Amino acid sequence: MKLVDMKRTPEEIKAQEKAYAEGPGGSDDQYPWSMKMTLGKEELAKLGITTLPEVGSEFHLEGIATVVGVRQSQGENDEDSRSVDLQITQLGCEPKVEAKSAAQAMYGK
Repeated sequence: MKLVDMKRTPEEIKAQEKAYAEGPGGSDDQYPWSMKMTLGKEELAKLGITTLPEVGSEFHLEGIATVVGVRQSQGENDEDSRSVDLQITQLGCEPKVEAKSAAQAMYGK
């Protein structure tokens, strides 16, 4: 899978006039909100995604991230809290493709 440098260009930075929202909303609480990634128009274009996928479809992701922050603290009840902040710097993304059988691969069926 090809990795694409996701660093914003000076033009993209200059064009960004509005502040990002404080955090994604939504009612899907199966996963923490911090595990959700939103690809905007510019990111979709960089990744070559021209047709929007159907909701519920799966994508394969591969990427490289830089650790930009680490935290560790301990509370009164010996509760250990740890977190790592990752800045995604390179990202590859493509639709999940169903595996073909050996016969399908050889004979195109």
